[in-house]
Amino acid sequence: MLALSLFLEWYSLSLSGTGWTYYGPPIGGTAWEAFALLDVALLLLALAPLARLVVPAIPGVLAAAAGALAAVLIGIRITVPPDPADQLVVKAPAWIALAGAILVLAGSLRALVANRRRA
Repeated sequence: MLALSLFLEWYSLSLSGTGWTYYGPPIGGTAWEAFALLDVALLLLALAPLARLVVPAIPGVLAAAAGALAAVLIGIRITVPPDPADQLVVKAPAWIALAGAILVLAGSLRALVANRRRA
């Protein structure tokens, strides 16, 4: 969910209150268009839990940390969008990405708790 949301439009330009009228196609940007390095970091954080399936020796806490870090980074970009921040509107895919990061965190923590109970 997090990885897929990076390809959807996170922001759109709002000219309300500026006195300008725009009649062209909608202006917005995906995470790939809006961020310089954060998009790559978010993709790696989204894939971190999947790496544990390939290499079981990777500690489960890594997936939880990846989800937590992704949630924090996305939360920051929702509250502080890129420039021109005063004219950008945060769209649903950004919130979907945040929900995906929180689900990664919750699922990883649940798996960690279940593993500790078995041990």
